[in-house]
Amino acid sequence: DGKNDGFFGSGYGITDYQIWIFDRWGNLVFTSTDINKEWDGTVLGLGDVVQNDVYVWKVMLSDIFYKKHKYMGHVTVIK
Repeated sequence: DGKNDGFFGSGYGITDYQIWIFDRWGNLVFTSTDINKEWDGTVLGLGDVVQNDVYVWKVMLSDIFYKKHKYMGHVTVIK
């Protein structure tokens, strides 16, 4: 249906951005420095689709005032 097909960050005044997504064993499944690039549920963009599970994400960014921010959370993949 084209809804919720990707996971991505958004915000205003962001100058530097990095996102990492890990599986339950700590394996990296996605990383990007482009805030406009979404995770499509594949492993490192190689076409292997991840299994239904909960994945941990971590974002580090800097804003226009040179202040650094760190966020962590989880995203659930359901196909």
